[in-house]
Amino acid sequence: MVYASAAAALLALGAGGCFALTDNGPRLSGGSVISLGSPPSNTRAPFVREFISLCLDHPGAVSVTDVRPVKSEGGIAIQGFAVRPWAGGGSVGEPGTLTAAGYHPNGRQQVTITCSAGRAELAVQLERTGDGSATLDEIAVDYLSDGYRRTVDLTAQITLCALHDQVNPNCR
Repeated sequence: MVYASAAAALLALGAGGCFALTDNGPRLSGGSVISLGSPPSNTRAPFVREFISLCLDHPGAVSVTDVRPVKSEGGIAIQGFAVRPWAGGGSVGEPGTLTAAGYHPNGRQQVTITCSAGRAELAVQLERTGDGSATLDEIAVDYLSDGYRRTVDLTAQITLCALHDQVNPNCR
């Protein structure tokens, strides 16, 4: 009985080691975001930033699990995110919510498009949490690929403008 338990433990350990050595799941990458200043708004007013491109280095699928600010100033929060196939055209940012902008933030957020075939679109719903204008320079996108947690950092360059801000060049 002891030998059977030891053999099962070694087999499980070996299978786990083999799995760790075969981490060949696709990796997520994205393009830089064009610098964008929002129209002046009240604190806590939602703003959706669209057209952050995402794609995979090889065929497969990844699930985006979180998007969070990495480099920001002045109080900015990500209230939600959504992924969909690239729609192209239209505005790169607008006041309102993800749902109002045509996204489905409550569904599964998957990317299945390789970089050689096209791209997917990531939208984030932001809000300014402080009294002054706020900037977001980098976001972290957390995702699962073949059961492994990964993160990719993307340049963002977004400014949410406070009412009457005449100092920040993105708000004039």
